[in-house]
Amino acid sequence: EQKKASEGNGSAPSAPSAHRIVRYGNVLHSTGSVLVKWKYALENRKELILTDPEATRFFITWEQAIDVIFSCLNDAQSAEPFYPPNMKSISLGILLELAIRKYAKTIPDIRVIGLQKGENKHECITADLSSEYAERWNNEELLNLI
Repeated sequence: EQKKASEGNGSAPSAPSAHRIVRYGNVLHSTGSVLVKWKYALENRKELILTDPEATRFFITWEQAIDVIFSCLNDAQSAEPFYPPNMKSISLGILLELAIRKYAKTIPDIRVIGLQKGENKHECITADLSSEYAERWNNEELLNLI
């Protein structure tokens, strides 16, 4: 998909255009986010689904997502993917523990289903930027954001 976006649609533009690609991981509380699903399950005393507690993912806030989009528009010099510096990651197991602390009314049932087909244990934004080795969110800081 990224390659298609950077190549354009194949038709000749009427005026020169510039394409920009932004890569930044997961946005906290965005539609379809694991946090949205877990919050609903916890508030409604439903079973929680977890793929792999050791899997790591990048997460950013809405404000950070907006900032990086505008930074890309203002600062990107090419159609190469643009990503924010200093992205932070967290393991899904710790993120689930924080969600339980914040939203659970009772001790929830958790079902670990394992990584799904095509899913990586650690998210890679570039060859040099993996959620496994990235700076981790401080638990208390993230608890306040979720």
